[in-house]
Amino acid sequence: MRFYSKAIQGFSLIELTIVLLIASVLMAMTAAGLGSLSSNSRSYDSANSLLKDITFARNQAVSNNQNVTICSLNASKQCQDNWINGVDVFIDFNKNEQLDPDDMLLKRSEPFSTKDDIQFSSQLYSVQYQPDGLTSNLPGSLAITYCADKSGSTINIQASGKASITQNQVSCS
Repeated sequence: MRFYSKAIQGFSLIELTIVLLIASVLMAMTAAGLGSLSSNSRSYDSANSLLKDITFARNQAVSNNQNVTICSLNASKQCQDNWINGVDVFIDFNKNEQLDPDDMLLKRSEPFSTKDDIQFSSQLYSVQYQPDGLTSNLPGSLAITYCADKSGSTINIQASGKASITQNQVSCS
């Protein structure tokens, strides 16, 4: 008499289906987390780029011993609230928040993502630095929040001219 042993030759269809189901659920959860990580990173990177432009404006005011304004200029070369189009840094001889023919444009940044938003804590849409590095148009402080999707990073500018990014991610509406 011969006895045949039944050797295991592979996975059953049910076992394979369960493993694929578990793997797809794990991948879906990971992909959802990567989306928010991407928007957090974009908001922080863009806010950091904006902070560099603000710091550049302050440094230029001190270095050139002139009044320097940072804002977003419209087609009429006047400061506006739409910083998502990029910011301009210029020597503003008469401190009128517009780029006059005798003023000097120092830097123009690239536009930010049109899917994002930049929010201000007040109706003030420019920052003017004096030759000593202090701001001339801030009554106290100004918070500028860069929003990517529903997360954002905030830049705080003090009347002393110092600017910094908050480490905590803020919620945007």
